[in-house]
Amino acid sequence: MAGSGTSRRGVLVWDVKAHRPRWTEQAFPTKIRPVAWRPDGAQLAGGGDDGIVYVWDAATSVLLQQLTGHRSMITSLAWSPDGTRLAASGSGKEEGELFVWEVQSGARVSTLGGYPGLVYAVTWGPGSSPGTEVVISGGGDGMLRWWDIQRGEWCASAPCPLGDGAGPAAQPRWNKAGELWR
Repeated sequence: MAGSGTSRRGVLVWDVKAHRPRWTEQAFPTKIRPVAWRPDGAQLAGGGDDGIVYVWDAATSVLLQQLTGHRSMITSLAWSPDGTRLAASGSGKEEGELFVWEVQSGARVSTLGGYPGLVYAVTWGPGSSPGTEVVISGGGDGMLRWWDIQRGEWCASAPCPLGDGAGPAAQPRWNKAGELWR
């Protein structure tokens, strides 16, 4: 399946093999921009212009969760590798926002704050110690930032390797060896 947010205020999920829509969320209260599949494909998350992260059952289209707390539109979403948490970035009035949610309970488990400007992109990556994870964000200042989600702290930064540091950072991605894709 493939999913996308729509400018017509909803989500469209396609059955790629059959070349037809699987389900469409209609008459939705906001535009959905970013979408992200849970790693096992069982759920689809969508970020609304209303600052809410919506989570649907991918097979039935049932809305399972609404994660509230962002002050403005959601700009990027990324599921944790185990599919239990969701990182969501957004734009605040004076600074960007980056939250980590425990999806089943709907609890915000980490607020990664103090971001200068809009947070355009977010992904998960391996931490510096075995068995640990970090969230990596790309911002409007052209920087990538690594966040220790257990402590809720910024732990490293670097200019985006795909840009000149003067514009928005590209979506960071990891290769199978656990290295940042360049």
